[in-house]
Amino acid sequence: STSGCPTHPQIQCSQAKMFQNYMDYTDDACMNLFTAGQFGRVETVLQNSPRRASLLTSPGAQLPGNFTLDLGITAVGEPTSLECSGTHTPTLTIRNFGTTTITQASIRMKINGNVVQTINPTLSLSSLQQTQVTFNNYNSNSGNSRDFEFTILTVNGSSDQYSGNNSILITSQTANEATLPYTETFDGSLNNWDILNPDGLTTWELRTFASANVSALYIDYYNYEDEGAVDKIFSPVFNASTAPGLLLKFKYAYSHVPGYDGDALAVYVTTDCSDDLSNATQVFFKEGTTLSTTGTRSNFLPLASEWDTQYISLSEFIGQSQFRLAFVGRNGYGNNLYIDSVQVINEALTDLAIDQILEPSRAVCESTIAPKLLIRNQGSVTINGFSVQLSQNNITLLTQNFADILAPGDEITVSLSSVGLLAGANDLIFTATPNFLTDDIPVNNTINWSIRQITNSMIIPARENFTTPNWNFINGTNTWTIRNTNYQQSAVFEGFTTETAGDAWLVSPRLDFSKAIEASMFADISYAQNPPQDEFIRIAVSDNCGLTFDHVLVEQNASDFTGITRSNEWIPTDEADWVKKYFKLNNFTGQSDILVGIQVTNDNGNNFYVDNIEFFENDDPTPPEISSPFKVYSNESFTQSFLTFNLDEQQPAEVIVANMMGASIANINIDNALNQTLTFQLDSAPAIYIFRVRIGNEWKVVKHYIGN
Repeated sequence: STSGCPTHPQIQCSQAKMFQNYMDYTDDACMNLFTAGQFGRVETVLQNSPRRASLLTSPGAQLPGNFTLDLGITAVGEPTSLECSGTHTPTLTIRNFGTTTITQASIRMKINGNVVQTINPTLSLSSLQQTQVTFNNYNSNSGNSRDFEFTILTVNGSSDQYSGNNSILITSQTANEATLPYTETFDGSLNNWDILNPDGLTTWELRTFASANVSALYIDYYNYEDEGAVDKIFSPVFNASTAPGLLLKFKYAYSHVPGYDGDALAVYVTTDCSDDLSNATQVFFKEGTTLSTTGTRSNFLPLASEWDTQYISLSEFIGQSQFRLAFVGRNGYGNNLYIDSVQVINEALTDLAIDQILEPSRAVCESTIAPKLLIRNQGSVTINGFSVQLSQNNITLLTQNFADILAPGDEITVSLSSVGLLAGANDLIFTATPNFLTDDIPVNNTINWSIRQITNSMIIPARENFTTPNWNFINGTNTWTIRNTNYQQSAVFEGFTTETAGDAWLVSPRLDFSKAIEASMFADISYAQNPPQDEFIRIAVSDNCGLTFDHVLVEQNASDFTGITRSNEWIPTDEADWVKKYFKLNNFTGQSDILVGIQVTNDNGNNFYVDNIEFFENDDPTPPEISSPFKVYSNESFTQSFLTFNLDEQQPAEVIVANMMGASIANINIDNALNQTLTFQLDSAPAIYIFRVRIGNEWKVVKHYIGN
């Protein structure tokens, strides 16, 4: 690369360097050349690229004229590319591009190739002035598609001297109509939805989910390089002139890719059916991270649990005889975006729902909890207050009233009073009920919440090999259990035989990091994908005793761990069937009551195994591996010596180091020896040291030589 604006020639490698190339880094004034290969690439793109081929016939490639008679069509007011049914007036904007005043013109309109009308308007257009002309009205019916061609035939009784702006062709699609209430699941077809794809490239299409034998609307932003491109898809037209209520409900799924924040989804309501949304009402907009419904996954294909449902009041459009929805995607070259289950409800529908349990999680340390719930009005009528009941084992623990007013689509976070938990498993039932109204959809008023009070504890370092499990299995609609593998017993999430959507948790005991300065965790994981199904894994840490697991260590498909595929039920039989994963936990040192949770969401794919979970008091990603209970060794320069433990379970230990003269060098007592590595600064001169090691009640002696 060259900077500045040097003088010619610039000799490099015994040749004159082509610093004048437009792709070099010289000042603009010095750039004036392409290589022959670069010219060849330009020609190839112009001849073959869908986005560039039209440049060869663009009017911009023609020299501007200086014509006496030149009347041109600059815009079509009607018809538009999309329109409602009814009566329309074709309208053109024409402009005098010539130098002579235009007083008369002959303009023809064809519909589907047939001449429908030729008008001869009287004009008075001086140079560069413009005006509008109209044709006879036409009627369009639901589902009609017409090609309109407008052509200027003569100007001032003569031929127009420049024909390049005399004609324009518009294809107009009349929106199909649909009755309310309306539901569209996109299973197999677009069902009269209209796509607007300005660049003719990637746009909205159907994608089938083989695991569920259903399909959804999606757009491939993961492979779509034309950043900033906007694609629209329009619903049929609805009539809400007599609707007692109006609510839009739809699901969408998206996984944000860090660094690619331009992906966006907007929803508009338009009452003129035009593809021009400048006068439409935007009722929904999210972009980048706010659009995301799950963790980061490349080339995203959502699981059933990774969809968000939106509820949007359309009450301002009650009384409209014609309105339609427009879903608008903007490409940020980030990830795939999905839409499904679009509903427009025109009933006076009462639907109060518990949308989510915000706190606590499914595993807590404390014996009392104060739950937080997300409550949503998913109906089309306002709810004036509600109550929430919490029960356990058919015993009501509390009933709490709330006076909050929820308009259609509104949501609110409510906090309940504290209640006690039983040690171990607790099956709680939350039920929300609207005041003075009968809920039309009671199925979403109740959530069953399996929660465990974690009473067992460990001080790190710690190890779990599931021979006698200390970790806690929290099962809901899906289960963790123990199976025999090549590692004897391993924890397994049974995804192969379980068809029910949902998740299950594997949660650590209460971990004490209070004495650790550094910390890390290792876990052996085994999984074989059963394509196309793929379980989803979330490993997270709670530092608030289980209220939330907000500190995410990993969120990804299970197949991303191993890359193995099998169509039969997966059981690991060899060490090669496992991968060891490392997680740095320095953010939690100095704290007690830390919980680590492994959450698996079922896709009815295959079994997911975990074993040999190990916590260290350091953050070394490659700790020494030894087979004996302990090992003494030195670094290559003999400046440090080490003793590493490798015990099956925590137990007291003592290490006494002495030289050959019997002088004590070190005496260390450990309450919970397991996998620690102790470091000793010993004299690097040739010498022998005696290591006396007590593990439990047993003493062992090792001679350790330092020197060349």
